[in-house]
Amino acid sequence: MRRSRSIPLLSALTLAAALAVLTPGGSQAAPSGSAAGDDPADRADRAANSTRSQLGLPADEQLIPKYVVRDRDGTVHTRYDRTYQGLPVIGGDLVVHRSPKGTIRQVDWASKADLTVVGDPAPEVSRASAATVARRSTGLRSTADDARLVVYAIGGRARLAWESKASRGLARSEVVYVNATTGAELGGWSLVHHADGTGNSLYSGTVPIQTVQSGATFRLRDATRGNNDTHNATGTDEFLDPPGGPVFTDANNVWGNGLPGNAQSAAVDAHYGAAETWDYYLTRFNRDGIADDGVGAPSYVHYGTNYENAFWSDDCFCMAYGDGGPSFRPLVALDVAAHEMSHGVMSQTAGLIYEGESGGLNEANSDIQGTMVEFFANNSSDKGDYRIGEKIVKVAPHFLRRMDNPRLDAPLYNGAFHSYNCWTPVIGTDDVHFSSGPANHWFYLLAEGSGPKTINGIRHNSPTCDGSTVNGIGRTPAARIWYRAVDIYLTSTSQYSDARDATIRAARDLFGIGSARCQQVVQSWNAVSVAPNAWTCSAPLRAGSRVT
Repeated sequence: MRRSRSIPLLSALTLAAALAVLTPGGSQAAPSGSAAGDDPADRADRAANSTRSQLGLPADEQLIPKYVVRDRDGTVHTRYDRTYQGLPVIGGDLVVHRSPKGTIRQVDWASKADLTVVGDPAPEVSRASAATVARRSTGLRSTADDARLVVYAIGGRARLAWESKASRGLARSEVVYVNATTGAELGGWSLVHHADGTGNSLYSGTVPIQTVQSGATFRLRDATRGNNDTHNATGTDEFLDPPGGPVFTDANNVWGNGLPGNAQSAAVDAHYGAAETWDYYLTRFNRDGIADDGVGAPSYVHYGTNYENAFWSDDCFCMAYGDGGPSFRPLVALDVAAHEMSHGVMSQTAGLIYEGESGGLNEANSDIQGTMVEFFANNSSDKGDYRIGEKIVKVAPHFLRRMDNPRLDAPLYNGAFHSYNCWTPVIGTDDVHFSSGPANHWFYLLAEGSGPKTINGIRHNSPTCDGSTVNGIGRTPAARIWYRAVDIYLTSTSQYSDARDATIRAARDLFGIGSARCQQVVQSWNAVSVAPNAWTCSAPLRAGSRVT
């Protein structure tokens, strides 16, 4: 994605002319020694040198004009950056205020530090060492190529320093200043600027959201999370990919009113869902965005006409949400947003093919992580539970899928179709949303255990296919096992037997060979009728077994 860039207030020609006519005597002629037709940049340099001399700065210091503001009465305010022996001076900027006659009235200095104490700008600390300090300080990526030599004048004292950039994608970028003589860190700050907005959502109440301000306008773009932005796709043909539509904008940074009639309300839900999903993956798995590169993905709301679906598209690397119709409300609820974004994560990891058993596992992955994001967000208006889409379904049973007992989605399909609780040999021939059932059921049993319980005020009751009793290990350990299986072990064609092996291997990695948590992984797969394959929690890989 491209960042927006501010347009300079004045062109080079206008800037040079503005500087040239403001001689100390107020004359409108070119500076002394210039002739009509001189290059404008040369005139600007001479004007800056004249100002430097008037301020009593030594020849080693040069002023670099940034822009000029002229008041109606002829008063002129010129902003400069400064260099010392050709090096940028951090904290060296100043503003010179001249009367209509060109006389300097006042100067505002960022720092009055004496730059000459720097002396010969020869560093004793290497670029590579400075990059090491930057990496250690920020936890971000930095190399020797990201460092440049500067004079650091913040704090009233000038020092030779390395300016090291550290970043991870567009969302996280910082600068660190390292003393080029001692190697000590001098200071630093974020290079990403954002605004705190307020969103009134359809399903999650009033939530904080991140936006970007440009002049007097706010854009629904999250610079803290890879520039995730949210677009208004109203009027877009439902078969158009990418959907298109402008990024939402607002004048007061208060978005939506919580009602479907306000187009911004659904946008708030999608924007909030993308932020919570981003934070979940980063916090729980140290995954920095969908592709783990710090780059965000756009969300498109109000897609199509009466479109009763939502989707992730690899082609546009984006999510799109319909406004619903007879059976569904706008499909932007938190678990739905996290579900779609998790399809993107799947495309960047195991890439499970979207058909047969692998397709069912793909869908289950999005249900699992969508549910986990709902718990992670801990939003009082949309508390965590194991029902998928409970905020958006208008008709009985008022959810899309139910992880504790997948078969209970049957009324939504008039009893003709339903998700599977247990694996069967024919499961790969069915719709991937139904064949996701055994994996969803497995995850619920692993996290929460079998039998009745109430979670966040909602009743759950999970049977087992073999009549066994399963004790849960907790949501977070279960999610860690599943994510590692997807990230490290599953491949595009993996089947349920492969998922069993992959999660056993992940549990061995995370909690140890023979661990109780690994044994619970096995029991939970047994409880949904997925038979043993190559891996166990304690024994080595069986002789002749295929490693999956």
